Amino acid sequence: MKRLVIIFMFIVSLVSCTEDAEVWNSSTVDLAGQWWIQTYDTNGQLVEDYGNVLTYNTAADDGSMWVNLSNLGSFGQITEVSTQDLTFAGEDVYVISGGKVLFDVAKSKTGIVTDSIFMTVEKDGIDYVLRGHKKTGFPEDEY
Repeated sequence: MKRLVIIFMFIVSLVSCTEDAEVWNSSTVDLAGQWWIQTYDTNGQLVEDYGNVLTYNTAADDGSMWVNLSNLGSFGQITEVSTQDLTFAGEDVYVISGGKVLFDVAKSKTGIVTDSIFMTVEKDGIDYVLRGHKKTGFPEDEY
């Protein structure tokens, strides 16, 4: 019986060996994330306090990304990206221009240094300025 258990364990150990999964980053990895943003009019007046924005790669992985805004009517659209300059812009549902991500220049609610995001969005002929910082993942930094 002991011999059968040893043989069984040996066979299980051989079968369970698999290759490591290939890890790769998307073409927009430096721009992707969840962001806390505030919305201002062009005069600098606060229109909406701390909405959520998601930026993420498209399935095509072709240097474009989705920008999903919750604070201007909850829409998502694909924007063109420059991964060298960390900029993005696009025209579909709305006009997104001047999009920019800056590394380690913003602070979260609790003072943690994080990335910053900025963009101008035109909705119904009105320009809005959106700016904010990347979510840290800590509950203390949620708005």
